[in-house]
Amino acid sequence: LVVFCFCTAALRTRKMTLAHCSLARRQRIVLLVTAMGQGAIATRRVSVSGQSAGGSMAIQHLVAFSASVDGAAIVGGSPYGCGWESRRFNKCAYGGVNIKEVDEYLWQRFAWGQIDDPKNLTDTPVVLFSGSNDWVVYLAVMRETARQLRHFIRPERLEVVFNTSAGHVWSIDHGSCWCGKCGLGGSTECCDVNNCGYDLSGDLLRRTYGAALRPRARARRRLYWVNQWGYLNEVLRRRSDSSTAEIHTAVLQSAETQPRYSRDAAEIHTAV
Repeated sequence: LVVFCFCTAALRTRKMTLAHCSLARRQRIVLLVTAMGQGAIATRRVSVSGQSAGGSMAIQHLVAFSASVDGAAIVGGSPYGCGWESRRFNKCAYGGVNIKEVDEYLWQRFAWGQIDDPKNLTDTPVVLFSGSNDWVVYLAVMRETARQLRHFIRPERLEVVFNTSAGHVWSIDHGSCWCGKCGLGGSTECCDVNNCGYDLSGDLLRRTYGAALRPRARARRRLYWVNQWGYLNEVLRRRSDSSTAEIHTAVLQSAETQPRYSRDAAEIHTAV
């Protein structure tokens, strides 16, 4: 199962700030995480990915739930614990994160029993992507993210792709949005994806689930509105822009399996 969680306000207005979008996306991801924690979704494999605020959310989820995450892709995001730093907006967007301090914050959270054991990350496949034309979250920030993750993940399991001219986007290997277009961000399709000749989604899924995945096919639009109110505490309810989240689902199939939509379906990938 592939689950994509979107900021509904961003879809309506395209004018959300980084901080607002991060909050909204965190609210949406609570839905899935809570359902998994309560056993509503019994999965065998879970992976997560995200871009921009979603990239920062992906690394938070990867570290906090490392015992149950099988793979991750982080695009234009910041190191775990970056939001704990002083002058965090500048550091999380432009660079200068103190990796020693955020690592200490990570281990402190583990000591308090608030996150899983970071040792679980050792063999987790993770893909990091950033481009030289990203002027929203600078490449320097993603280099710091790589530095942090190298403290926990074996080198052969950490794939770093920083050699393209991509903007603040997700990389694909087809289409007319040339690599480097829309570096400053915007509301057009080319500000969401760039054709950098690199299939980022496919790379992550193959590293996580193996080469037995079926060849990709044309996406089908299946959108469901899910009431998220029961998964938010009172603080998040007051700050939420909407009581519902838009979720797109699809099934990941290996060559040996058939599609299954049951409660215990095989794999879940979450993109934020």
